[in-house]
Amino acid sequence: MLPTSISITTHRVFIADEQGMNDSFPQIKALLKDTACDVSLIYISFNEKYIFQRELDILCRHYPNRLLVYFENITATIEDFIENQTLEAIINCNTSDEMCFFIMTDEDGIYSIKKYLVFLGIEEKNIRLSFFNID
Repeated sequence: MLPTSISITTHRVFIADEQGMNDSFPQIKALLKDTACDVSLIYISFNEKYIFQRELDILCRHYPNRLLVYFENITATIEDFIENQTLEAIINCNTSDEMCFFIMTDEDGIYSIKKYLVFLGIEEKNIRLSFFNID
């Protein structure tokens, strides 16, 4: 017998630098606690200091089948990240019905990553942006 209703699954992908993690982490934790969605996080660092690493390790142990975290150290600019293939791998291996991207970096990073996502075929309506100005 076929099911009468079809549930749509959404894969939420967060792309955040250290500043963006301040807002991303509580959102990721709430999503894992309150929904059945899959979450991926690409955590970008310019200095290999991942302040939220311990917390993320704990969440990965609690939700091993729903949370994937990728730590990306880049040398100078966000373009170094765009040349990385982690984002493409996440998109290519997606098994959810929908994908939604949350970019939480400085303004330059946001526009570069958004442009790359659109180039990879992600519709702009599925990309959410959060701006951070570092003074």
